[in-house]
Formats: sequence, structure tokens, C-alpha cells
Amino acid sequence: MSYLRTETSRSQSVRRLAALLRSLCLAGLLLAGWGCWQQFSRAPGVAASAARLMPLPAGGVGRAAAVVLPTSTATAVVEPAILPTATAAAQDTNPPTEVGTGQQAKGAALRRADDYDLRGLPSISVSTIERLLAAYHSPALGTGQGFFDLGVQYGIDPAFLLAFFVHESSAGTQGAAVANRSVGNIRCVQGYRCGGGYAAYDSWAQGAEHWYWLITQSGLYCGAGSERCTVAAIIPRYAPSADNNNEAAYIATVERLVAEWRVAER
Repeated sequence: MSYLRTETSRSQSVRRLAALLRSLCLAGLLLAGWGCWQQFSRAPGVAASAARLMPLPAGGVGRAAAVVLPTSTATAVVEPAILPTATAAAQDTNPPTEVGTGQQAKGAALRRADDYDLRGLPSISVSTIERLLAAYHSPALGTGQGFFDLGVQYGIDPAFLLAFFVHESSAGTQGAAVANRSVGNIRCVQGYRCGGGYAAYDSWAQGAEHWYWLITQSGLYCGAGSERCTVAAIIPRYAPSADNNNEAAYIATVERLVAEWRVAER
């Protein structure tokens, strides 16, 4: 009996020792596994992959994404209020009520004040044309847009049409032009009514178009390749001294008016 108790006691001790060893091994395995996970979680891309599995906050990621944009991307978005001066100046903040033919109806090209070749873009704006017509109390007031658009269409600066108009009839307030609606006092020609020896028109715009056509397409003045398109070259044929015209005074008046208007436009 004493031998059996001794063996039984020894067996129990062995079992306890084995259980203790198993517990120690299991604890060691847990600690080793935790250490491996810590190392693994620090590997590149693992944290990002884990983050994708996290639930998104309410409201989405729009604001968060905006915060972490690279500096170059964030500054690429320019608000209109801080546009460069050149870009801001290029915008027309007062567009015309009617669209000009091929050009901004309000805009005007900068030309030298003493450039007296009739060909070219408008050097005065629609508003300037209207202002001048009003200053002369012209019955053509309100036709500035038409004068401008026809000038663009025929390739003639409308400043010259207006200067001829002012010199010929004080902008339609004197002489035969009052009844004939003629901007240039053109002699009677086929296709138009005749009044007092001058062509008569149904409107000031029609009279202006005939003047532009005469200057550019009649073959008398500014035809294709022609160098006779300056004021000094046109006047001796348009208003010769043989018709009791003062050619030098006519040239000086037209050039002076155009130069003054261009300077004022700036």
C-alpha cells in the first residue's frame, strides 16, 4: 500500500509538471505570435490596406481629401478674384447688347493716332461713335452699332467714316445729307434714288454701307493691292479741288478728328 501511494503521488506530480509545461509553452506561443504581428503590421502597405477596411466617417471623404492635397495641386485652382491683371483686363465686363460682325461691338483696336490708312480694325468703340453722334445732334444717333459692324465687314476703321460724315454735313445736320441720309455726299449713282444731285438712301446704315463699298470695292480707292488708301491719297479723287473743294483742309480735318478720337479712346 505504501508503494502504491508513492507511485500515485509521483504520477500526480508528473502530470502537474506536464500541465505547467504546456501552459508555459502556450504562453510562449502567444507572446511570439504577438511579436510577429507587431512586426508584420509595420510593413509598407499593410496599414493602408487595414485602413481601407475601416468604416468611413459620416459625410464621406471630400473634406479630408481636400486637406491632404499636395501643395502644387491646391494652388493650381485660381479664383477669378486673383486672376493676373492681363487676364482680367482681357475680359469685357460690359458686353454689347448687339453682337458686332466678327469683333466685340464695344472693343476698339489700339492704333497710332497718326496712322491714316483707312484699312484696319476699328480704333474707336460703338459707345464713342454714339457719343460723338450725340454731341453733333446727329439724326443718325442710334446707328453707331451699324457703322461699327459695317466697318469690320469691309475692313475699314469706322473712325474714318465718321470723320468724313462730320466734314461733309456736320454728321447729317446740314446740306443735302439731311434729307438723303448720306454719310459721304456721294453723287447720284445707279441703284439708288437721287436727291439734289446726290444719292439718297432709305436709312443711315444703307448710306454708310454704300460709302464703305465705294471706298473698298469700286476700284477708285482702296482696291485689292491698292496703295491709295490713306486720307491724303483718297481726298484728291473723292473731293477734288475741281469741284470747289479745299483738298488740304479736308485732309487736315479728317486726320485731326481721327487722331483726337483715338487719343480720347485710350
